[in-house]
Amino acid sequence: MAAELPNTAALTGGTSGIGEPPRPRLPDSVPTS
Repeated sequence: MAAELPNTAALTGGTSGIGEPPRPRLPDSVPTS
């Protein structure tokens, strides 16, 4: 699944990148939505 998007998964900080646009890796305490 994430094997085809290793860079995107790293930038999003994990699994949040699946089906979502790439965004900076921020602490969980900071809402990105």
